[in-house]
Amino acid sequence: MQENLETRLLSALLAVITGFLFSELANFLRRRRDEKRENRSIRRLLHLEQNRNRELLHTYWHTVKTSRLQRLGEQDLYGHAALGQAIIELPFPRMSREAWGSNLGKVARALNPTELQNAWNHYEVVQQLAEIRAHMAVLDQNIRNASRETERTSPTVALLERTIQFDAGAEHLVDRFQALIEQQLEALPPA
Repeated sequence: MQENLETRLLSALLAVITGFLFSELANFLRRRRDEKRENRSIRRLLHLEQNRNRELLHTYWHTVKTSRLQRLGEQDLYGHAALGQAIIELPFPRMSREAWGSNLGKVARALNPTELQNAWNHYEVVQQLAEIRAHMAVLDQNIRNASRETERTSPTVALLERTIQFDAGAEHLVDRFQALIEQQLEALPPA
């Protein structure tokens, strides 16, 4: 009788332990599956956001280059001045950083180091483009402010002076802007 009771107690204890282990294993597998699903979702959101940003840059850059060609024909501007003027006068697209910024803690877990570096580079370039464009706009405004007196007496001379000054001052900015935007467009998947 004693032996039978011990056997039943031992069997019950083993059943509880086995049930607990299976429950923990099921919870672990569920969490792992949920994490993988969440990581795939984050990766997909980042991919969609980056591609959308690149598409916006592509449209913007095409418009800038088209506008530059029109300016070259209309105003006889220098190459960098025409491109720089088109860059600052055409509205820069609003780039999204929501998938990146709102999931930053999860992004580090969802991406491998190479993917994380590539994503970081994308958002850095987008930020740099906005900063370079703003810097060119300030340079242009400063040159316009400085030439106001000449513009009153001789508008044509003032335009020529502004163009030459802007071309000289913005040349490296325009080159850097162009290199960065073309780097991003290379990563755009084919349509």
